[in-house]
Amino acid sequence: AMMAVFGFPVSHSDDPLRAVTSAIRMQELVAVYNRERAEKGLPPVKVGIGINSGSVVAGNMGCDRKLDYTVIGDPVNVASRLAGRASGGQVLISHATFERVGNRVLAESLGAHPVKGRAERVEIYEVRALLASPAFAA
Repeated sequence: AMMAVFGFPVSHSDDPLRAVTSAIRMQELVAVYNRERAEKGLPPVKVGIGINSGSVVAGNMGCDRKLDYTVIGDPVNVASRLAGRASGGQVLISHATFERVGNRVLAESLGAHPVKGRAERVEIYEVRALLASPAFAA
């Protein structure tokens, strides 16, 4: 598993769109890689991606011997659960992320699903494509 964080240490108003754009690009590159693997008779690599948006705590965590810069909080846990639910090639986003990018992506609602560690269900969307190539501000 891998975690990428958008908005730290510098926040942008379009961080959720940056995350979704990166996820789509990652899936495109995995598809290219898998074509190369297929030519060699190797099995495909399957990557599922989950994205959530929200306020988290960021900083160095650990002990004197080993510190890691990380983020913690419910939004991180939901993103992890979405990633675990995503099958190879899928990009799943929460309603919180969809609200921030909905007019820029083609996404299908998969309904509200129970998520481990939460009492309420999470509305999940599968991202199909970007509706327009974003131009990101620096």
